[in-house]
Amino acid sequence: MKIYTSQIDGIIKIDKYFDFSNLIDKKNDILEIGECHVTGSIIPGYEELDLNIDVNVDLVLASSRSLKPVNHHLSFNLALNFGNGKEADFVLSNEIDLEEIVFAHILLEKPLTIFLPDEKPKDEEEEKGINPAFKELKDWKI
Repeated sequence: MKIYTSQIDGIIKIDKYFDFSNLIDKKNDILEIGECHVTGSIIPGYEELDLNIDVNVDLVLASSRSLKPVNHHLSFNLALNFGNGKEADFVLSNEIDLEEIVFAHILLEKPLTIFLPDEKPKDEEEEKGINPAFKELKDWKI
């Protein structure tokens, strides 16, 4: 979805579905990506635009341990400012590619490591126990 800023004359409501399945071939940890639902609004201001959207997508990611498929639902809010000031997230241009921005943020928001339920690493402290040298300090209070 391309947004042409010169044609915006008021608040624009967004309720779109995007298909990113053709973009994941080079991203080896994303095995599948479902239809992405984006809802929110674009609010124009003086020489700026505010984008506030909610993104929901189902991903199938490769397990960090076994590379087996793991289902993961990703849901996040994205609030961006397009303008020419220092506080702007993006420079305000004549054309904004919403699809590109959403996909980039999916890549940023997805977990770096993910495990199947039976692969989850145990807490190291539980596994090793308390170091005997520090055992006496367990109940010590300042």
